[in-house]
Amino acid sequence: MLILFLGARSSALSLMSEAIFNHYAPEGFEAISANTEHAGLHAGALALLERNAMSTAGYFGRTWHELQEPPDVLVTVCSSIDTDACPLHLRAVLHTHWGDDDAYTVNAADAADNALLEETFDILHKRMLALFDLPLRQMRGHPDKMAAALSELGALGHTPQASSAHLQ
Repeated sequence: MLILFLGARSSALSLMSEAIFNHYAPEGFEAISANTEHAGLHAGALALLERNAMSTAGYFGRTWHELQEPPDVLVTVCSSIDTDACPLHLRAVLHTHWGDDDAYTVNAADAADNALLEETFDILHKRMLALFDLPLRQMRGHPDKMAAALSELGALGHTPQASSAHLQ
């Protein structure tokens, strides 16, 4: 099962979601991330993932237009994403919207951004652990149940809002 975590501009949420998911994913499950705009990989998120021993080997920044195949599940992780603007091949997949704030600058190095990233990582980490507590294999044939469960996970904590000074 292929899950796409789709972010908006900075890639912090989508990148961390991809790495945390893949760190715990059982065989047959994989995540990728993409963004609505090309932004590269968020340097602060990469450093945080490395500090937490989560591999990002082979990861690269991509937009949703660069996807080679449609995912089985689409999780939009940023509140600013207009899912109606998604390419047609993404509209047919199982979709849930977590709608978190992804207002981190691309190469932020200050303490405020690092604290926000740490808090965001913790929330996403809790969501992924809860995700893998679900009977995912059994839910594959029941998209309504899977959509409801994924939607509930989005309500597990809310990622912190960056101050307006950190907005892109």
